[in-house]
Amino acid sequence: MLRTNQAGGMVVVTTDGGAGSSGKGALNAWLAEKYKFNLATNNWATNAGHFVEWIDKNGKHRVLNQHICSAFFDPNTELYINPGASIDIATLMKEIETLEKEGFSIRDRLSIHPHANVITEADKQQEKEIIKSGSTFKGCGAALARKTMRVPGGKLAKDYDELQSFIKDKTQEINNMASNGARILIEGSQGIDLDINFAEFPHVTSRQTHPTQLVADAGLPCQAITNVVINLRTNPIRINNQSAANEKETCYTGNYWDGAEISWEIVAERAGFASFDEFKKEYEFAMMTSVTKKVRRIFEFPKERMKFVHTLVGGNLPESHVLYSLNFINFIDRTVRGVTTEKELMTPKVTEWIKTNLTPIIGNKLAWIRTGPIHEEIVEMTI
Repeated sequence: MLRTNQAGGMVVVTTDGGAGSSGKGALNAWLAEKYKFNLATNNWATNAGHFVEWIDKNGKHRVLNQHICSAFFDPNTELYINPGASIDIATLMKEIETLEKEGFSIRDRLSIHPHANVITEADKQQEKEIIKSGSTFKGCGAALARKTMRVPGGKLAKDYDELQSFIKDKTQEINNMASNGARILIEGSQGIDLDINFAEFPHVTSRQTHPTQLVADAGLPCQAITNVVINLRTNPIRINNQSAANEKETCYTGNYWDGAEISWEIVAERAGFASFDEFKKEYEFAMMTSVTKKVRRIFEFPKERMKFVHTLVGGNLPESHVLYSLNFINFIDRTVRGVTTEKELMTPKVTEWIKTNLTPIIGNKLAWIRTGPIHEEIVEMTI
């Protein structure tokens, strides 16, 4: 499914085609396990979270990562936090502890670029004083601004004693790897529709989320890319909703481009649930943001906006190597939750939704459809 370069390796970039929360964590964990990447890297900050959920002999497990690549799931994949990242040290250490308690070796395969940024308590406080809404207030934007302004006394990862055992500039190494047949996964965060330049300013994140920015932060040339994988939701979401507002907060309202805002009750009814309470019992976790725990606003699929995103990521190029993954298909038809074969998946409701919303835009580029939160609950499509 994923193409290789002349040396037999691959450099795969994954990101979100909307405003985030599309299940990239589950996708990246699955890709890592299937394709056995030698190294995974990211430029994340704590304004986004990535869930990986699995079942083993000890039961169900679910972890939220804000710094460690979701490719941790393959024990042989090196993990590299690149210089585009902004690290909350306490969060990072907690993640390492959590994953190692789950049985994954992290410390001996984790590296951090010396110029990765570090978020301070002062950064968090500054955001609370300046930004009124539409932020997770984790200090990510303030930390990035401080690094950009080269504020005197500002410190990077290389300047913190707690991080010294992880510090390593792997730029030359990963370029050599890419040239010599290695497999590299570049994991993006948030989504293209939060890009500071190409989304709906000022309702955006503090930097670019375009795939080429992810590659640049990893220290690789664009020519190295073998595939871009865009993860989508059947119903995109936005943070910052009226249910989270108070008299001092002005909330963003309106449609998601050409996608009308709908209620979670409508989603439940369309999926085939007998009642909203039944839906909420099963999917309340999906209704809440992973970091701030606010109820998400949800929308119809924005087809016209999707045409722009497809163009922006290179989907219209003659030799396009853009593939797509679709999540929350069980919000279209509840009966397909957890299925793992294309025959089981393609019910009339699912077939019609894809035919109406995606095929006219991306053609035969839908490579994977996720049917549930467990990372193995994914169907690899025939394309």
